Amino acid sequence: MKIIETQPPEKMEKRIQSFFSKSGEIGVNQLEVSLKCPFTLKKMVHPCITWKCSHITCFDAMSFVRYNSTRPKCPLCGVGCSFRDLLIDGYWSNILKQIPSDCTRVRLRNDGGWEAM
Repeated sequence: MKIIETQPPEKMEKRIQSFFSKSGEIGVNQLEVSLKCPFTLKKMVHPCITWKCSHITCFDAMSFVRYNSTRPKCPLCGVGCSFRDLLIDGYWSNILKQIPSDCTRVRLRNDGGWEAM
């Protein structure tokens, strides 16, 4: 499968920091996030987002192509998109490379850092 581009890790890290700064008014400074794809409920291999999305979580690119062929839309926010809109996310790719194989959740911190759970 050919993905047009990879989103640099720094872009998602800034998006996460922005999420927490907006949530800071209610005292949120960490968030548990699943590493499972919403399509298959299996751990992502190719964490993906579209350039149209503004959320901080991903879905698996191969699952997106497999299960979203007629009218593609993001499974997380519902935005309509095409396969050309897909981006492999560098931030989540780096996490998936560093965590133990049995890890399926991480805790995001307000500074953009994370820890395996």
